[in-house]
Amino acid sequence: EAYISKDVLNRSIKIRPHSLFSVADYDRTIRLLTDLNVFQYVRVRYVQTKDSTGKSIVNAVILLSPNKKYDFNHNVEVSGGDIYVFGMATNASITNKNLFKAANQFTTTISYGLAMESVRPRELKLFSQTFGVNMGLTVPRFWLLNPEMFGSNLGTRTIINGGANYMNRAD
Repeated sequence: EAYISKDVLNRSIKIRPHSLFSVADYDRTIRLLTDLNVFQYVRVRYVQTKDSTGKSIVNAVILLSPNKKYDFNHNVEVSGGDIYVFGMATNASITNKNLFKAANQFTTTISYGLAMESVRPRELKLFSQTFGVNMGLTVPRFWLLNPEMFGSNLGTRTIINGGANYMNRAD
């Protein structure tokens, strides 16, 4: 089973059969494959061989080492301020780095936070609570527009983000 679609690879590989060697195509291929964020290592080797007629040719061998499909993150924050004495927040996220085998990245983040206020010395009271869910999709090409309008040297992408957050202030 293929790790990534042929269409994504074809868009990212600028080295073409029967073409002359080009440092620019070599560099662009490595950069575009690396920018997909689905490969841990990208390497291009050139191997000299002979074709069926005995003529010397050079083959490009592209070596790709797949990255982990999922990325997990978590963090905790502690804060203080003028309005509240103590605050704490945490969030956790998961990213699918190869959604639909097209190098699309889909991230979901959930968050929770609270803030405490001082009502008397050594007595804290809940000031506020926040909850949130955020999602983001990164597609490694332009949606709705022809990427060739901007040149084929660009590593173009479309980023769509959205989310909902709720804050409850204690009375």
